[in-house]
Amino acid sequence: WGGTPEGLTVPADGFLKLGADAPPAAAPPDADLAVAEARARRAQAAIEAERARGKPDLTVRGGVRYLADSNDVALVAGLSLPLTRADTNRLAVERAEAEARRAEADRGVVRTLRLRELRLAEEKVSESLHEAEAIRDKVIPGLERTLAQVTDGYQRGGFTYNDVHQAQDALADARARLLRAATDHHFATVERDRLTGRFQPL
Repeated sequence: WGGTPEGLTVPADGFLKLGADAPPAAAPPDADLAVAEARARRAQAAIEAERARGKPDLTVRGGVRYLADSNDVALVAGLSLPLTRADTNRLAVERAEAEARRAEADRGVVRTLRLRELRLAEEKVSESLHEAEAIRDKVIPGLERTLAQVTDGYQRGGFTYNDVHQAQDALADARARLLRAATDHHFATVERDRLTGRFQPL
């Protein structure tokens, strides 16, 4: 970061505003997937190279030769044609093809793993959101009403202090569960945004 914490403030008022962010952008090419695709292209190029090695190369040479004794000039030409091998580099081609199939399989594995990670992250975002909303909108209001009623009953002599204490503990536990669920939701959102490259343009 390179900055200093002086004057740094972290706003907390939006911590419980869950699910309000924009939907993630489409997933860009992942770095690992790009590497796997580059390996697959390289393997395909290796196949062509091995096939080319299996074909004999015809070499033609030509030039001018000066004869010092007679001051004559001669044209010299040469032709070279290697003997054709019986296998035409077949084994090397088959090995390159096997490497290409493995690279293609690796690319499919990387793509599948990235897609699975993204789906798990999206599921975690949705799951933590539903949990936090249920605690915030249903559990906590009910416990707050219970605490108010128990406190009112205690002041009238209908409940003991232990009853009030238990109602307060239940409300505090629910609020702690809400904070944990909200934290899980924010972390899951960050993981989803990382996998989709949502903030990559920034």
